[in-house]
Amino acid sequence: WQPILVFTVDTDHIPGSGQVWIPQNADLQVDSTIMWEFSVIIADGNVSVMDKDWNDVTGNSEAYLNPDNGVIEVGVDITQWGSLPSQLYFTAEAGLGDYGHFREVDSTSSTWFGAGGVGLGGSDTGRFWVEPDVYDLAFVSASDQPNDLNTYSDGTQGEPLKPAVIRATSAQLVDLNELGVEESRNTGYTKPTVLWISNGYIVLKSVPQGIKTAEIYDASGKIRKTFHLRGNMPGHMLDIRPLPDGIYFLRLRGDSLKIMRRFIWIH
Repeated sequence: WQPILVFTVDTDHIPGSGQVWIPQNADLQVDSTIMWEFSVIIADGNVSVMDKDWNDVTGNSEAYLNPDNGVIEVGVDITQWGSLPSQLYFTAEAGLGDYGHFREVDSTSSTWFGAGGVGLGGSDTGRFWVEPDVYDLAFVSASDQPNDLNTYSDGTQGEPLKPAVIRATSAQLVDLNELGVEESRNTGYTKPTVLWISNGYIVLKSVPQGIKTAEIYDASGKIRKTFHLRGNMPGHMLDIRPLPDGIYFLRLRGDSLKIMRRFIWIH
């Protein structure tokens, strides 16, 4: 009964191109403008990847889960994804797992089922699929999520049955140019090393000449903090205490130099 997580990836961003249903019986769709080409599923401690035609393209993908620290990290094998554009659109859904699928939501809560949907039996059997079995969406505030998850019609008001739909504005745009690791062609310098994170500070061993700024990106590619540096000065300490727990990228930038390092920050 572990949580289940699904990430959909819209690679071409062409309206009507791709798959509209969220995988694993989530009873939820995405808007036609963010239909996905690939989905990443984390269930029962394992990761699987499917294409829009429900073919398994997991390859050498791996998942690492540390429930004690609330960390989930996934490495996705994209060798079967073909050529990718620089910008991708993500959705992320979470729910309760039920043997690799989303557990159904009932009309009333019980030991095994959450509430808020329609019933599971009797006259409800043919329409319980219309309400989503997703409990949470990433990138969407709690107050705004009903505008995605509560948009279904169960037929009680004389309207045709229809599932809820995740809005196009609820997808997260990720720019791979911002998250990519770019190695400089310059020579004759020592690349910076993140020695440790001590008391909420990243400690840099050294900073190459020409580096002017250090930027902290979150996993969606948004800049969370910016620091101004002086090159070739050892012992820089970058304060990351205000950041919430998560996976981040440290990018050092200069005139013709970009260096990226990934790190995990846990209070």
